[in-house]
Amino acid sequence: MIEHIYNLGIFFKTIQQMNPKMVSVFTTASNPANYFKVRALQKIQLKDEFEGGSPDDHALFGESPLEPFIKIREQIIRKYAEELPEKEIRIFPNPATTHITIDFDGIQGPVILELFNGQGQSVMKKSVSSGNSLSVGYLPRGLYMYRLYLQDNMKAGKILLN
Repeated sequence: MIEHIYNLGIFFKTIQQMNPKMVSVFTTASNPANYFKVRALQKIQLKDEFEGGSPDDHALFGESPLEPFIKIREQIIRKYAEELPEKEIRIFPNPATTHITIDFDGIQGPVILELFNGQGQSVMKKSVSSGNSLSVGYLPRGLYMYRLYLQDNMKAGKILLN
């Protein structure tokens, strides 16, 4: 079961590479025509994805809140697909003030970097190559979440702008 799919193209390509005979079925509970419901759902999904469950989750799920979904999925994938190579990706400096540099090894071609503010709004989306430096000095200070869309998967993390 997969809870969140952010890029259907990457998802289906990855599934096909894993097992060409696999059949994928998915549904969505959100109504794309209802903008306000979609935005509220996106905010909840981003929080669950990158920050994890709220402190009250332990009442439902055990002794401690759930980890961020991104970490849970990575653990599952690493457990069952140990042959996947670890790709080295660095975004620095962190914290940053005016610029960030993206550096990666073992990845062919450019990747897409997307930054999200604390409200889950996308504030930057750019195609980058290894060694690229991007200006972030115009963005308000604070904690940002990022996603790097690679050819066959996605990496996420946080960066502090101060």
